[in-house]
Amino acid sequence: MPVTNSNSISPQIIRDTYSDSCTRISKEERHKMRDLLAELHVGTDVRLLQDNALKKRIVVAARDNWAVYFSRMFPVSGDIGSDVQILSISHRGIKLLKSVQAIGMKLDHFKVLQSYCYAEILNVTLKEQTMLEFSLKNEQLVLYSEKAKQAKILITLFLEELRKDSDYVMAIKSYITDDKCLLNFRKGDIIKLLPIDGLQPGWQFGSIGGRSGLFPGDHAQPTAAPDYYSSYTGKNEERQKSTPSSNRSSMRKSAVPSEVSENMTISSRSESSNPLPNIHSSPDFVQYIMAEFAMKYFRNSPAMLGWKDTNAEGRNPNSLVQHTKVREDNNQEIPIHESLIDLPDKQLSELAAKNFMALMRFMGDGPPQEQQSDTDILQSILQLCKEKRKLQDEICCQIIKQITDHPIKENCTRGWRVLYLFLGYFPCTSDLMPFVQRYLENICADSNHDFQAIAMACQDNVYRTLKYGGRQHIPSTLELEAIIKGRSSRRVIVYLPGKLEHAAKIKPFMVGQDMVMEICANIGIVDSEEVKEFSIFADRKNGDVVRPIKANEYIFDFLLDDNSISLHFRRVIWTQPLHFYNDLCVSVHYNQVLPIYLKGQLLFPTNIHGAEQHTAILAAYQHKTKGSGPMLDVQQLKAYLPKTIAAKLNIERVLKQTIQELETMQELSPVKAKIQFLYFGDKERDLINTLKNLNYNNWAEEMLIQNTSLSAPFKMKGCCSDLLQFHALMDYPLDLILKLR
Repeated sequence: MPVTNSNSISPQIIRDTYSDSCTRISKEERHKMRDLLAELHVGTDVRLLQDNALKKRIVVAARDNWAVYFSRMFPVSGDIGSDVQILSISHRGIKLLKSVQAIGMKLDHFKVLQSYCYAEILNVTLKEQTMLEFSLKNEQLVLYSEKAKQAKILITLFLEELRKDSDYVMAIKSYITDDKCLLNFRKGDIIKLLPIDGLQPGWQFGSIGGRSGLFPGDHAQPTAAPDYYSSYTGKNEERQKSTPSSNRSSMRKSAVPSEVSENMTISSRSESSNPLPNIHSSPDFVQYIMAEFAMKYFRNSPAMLGWKDTNAEGRNPNSLVQHTKVREDNNQEIPIHESLIDLPDKQLSELAAKNFMALMRFMGDGPPQEQQSDTDILQSILQLCKEKRKLQDEICCQIIKQITDHPIKENCTRGWRVLYLFLGYFPCTSDLMPFVQRYLENICADSNHDFQAIAMACQDNVYRTLKYGGRQHIPSTLELEAIIKGRSSRRVIVYLPGKLEHAAKIKPFMVGQDMVMEICANIGIVDSEEVKEFSIFADRKNGDVVRPIKANEYIFDFLLDDNSISLHFRRVIWTQPLHFYNDLCVSVHYNQVLPIYLKGQLLFPTNIHGAEQHTAILAAYQHKTKGSGPMLDVQQLKAYLPKTIAAKLNIERVLKQTIQELETMQELSPVKAKIQFLYFGDKERDLINTLKNLNYNNWAEEMLIQNTSLSAPFKMKGCCSDLLQFHALMDYPLDLILKLR
């Protein structure tokens, strides 16, 4: 989709982003766009957006990352048992959709059941007025619609346009041969045509998966250039996850029954039928080394290796993923002029080439650019990955290529730090992931490798990104400067109840769960179920804005360079039995419960005599927690009484009862006094059980009420009786709450 009218499209994108009414945007897509707009300092008022370059940037981000927003939709149905309801047609291919309602969303949105790029479509025919039949790579798809004719016309238009200048063909039947000069392929394989001199009529020369050779021309037909992100295994796995097997089978009219069928031609030029044992001819991966990935997915890999005609002789395939060599004449690096991975989008390919130059400059392999610092380069690389998800595998390959066999250790170290950042932010596709994992595993296993330690950190980032999704916000200048210098942690004070402090060293990719587990271990709590009852809160400017940090959210996504964000540790659920493992554990719970009690927000006996006795005993416990003796005056007593009922009590009687209680507690230590305070009363009316029954989170309520912009949907009077309110707060969009960037 060419971006020609960004002035009119960008305001609509912004409105749809901040509204929940557009069903073409999923919850995840909306949140990611909100994060991007927050980073670009774009608010909800579209009239304030005047920068045309920024408008285009927003439109391109929506075009590249929103699955069905820019598409024409047709109501359709499949065979019996199929869930498909909508056929979506766009410049990138077709999608089968179903209308679903996500948790927390009032309106329905569309779920993608299956996707097909145009390279996977052999043909589309109109069998009847309401019946469309698609001939795909490995299956037949039948859909029914009152607008079948209009859908066919639109798809045919895209197919014809994309096939005009394409250098690709799709195999319409398999071709198996043991002749090394010929190319083996299966039906549905996409072959890249290569130029060759002296080609005989009826034959073509091409490559697939790093293999090249001649093949009969009648075994293939022209097709659109394949999209790396929708043609290979990663896309197939995505389909399997998003579409139940019963739905997939019901959509198919017929499928290829086996590898060997009536459409397969077998050549017998040689008596040997075993596949060639080298990487050049084997379609399967053997070792999952980066060279194998390059041979299958890199642009014109046979030509890059110097292979000509039908001879597979030239440079070693490992050279495809080795540091770009230096020219002897001017000592300058040779940049790439297009993407390493065969990306059909020319704009993406150009951006990839520019990124490679930026990477070289950062590593010290290219000439520096005026007015562009190292942190500027890193931020531009990460921002490009964030806005252009289809470049993430490409940029990962670029980094690995430049750190492999680099002759200058200092420059290579800087490249490794880029990889460390990249893998902490972005997940590789399932196509690239096993190769990156094997690359890191080999280095981690080598104790003599100069970069074993940082390779282990990269491994950890791969795991964390797969588990938690990667950080949301690009690092600040100060954070990047620290990482460039090799400093990988930041000392932050986490405030525990009662102004207690926990000094934490927070690493760039530490999540809320890590911090909670660290502090819980410090207070002796290791049981996983009990650990879940604690949370970390981000507090901006002493309660101006407060936000709980989820277990899978990254701490650094909340911190600012000006230290205006403070972190607080609190217990938010009280269902597990309390275990006081050490003195600090006792103090944490006592300091959190005491303010709740003093505000009068817990249950008290209804009769005045019982209330006076109740408060007198608890006042005595409070007095003992300070290590004080049996003496007590009226002013001290008033500080120990709940505000809501103090005026109803006879202070003199309470004072007398308190002093009597203190005389019986002379041997009670401050720590034991805190424990007795928490467990005072019978089993159904002690303070902790009161908290359990109320599911009460006083501290969060107190801080929320101070901020109208955040707490408006969640303001509470008295006690919070429903934990759903707390969980609703946990799901509140991060960019709207903190507005950090």
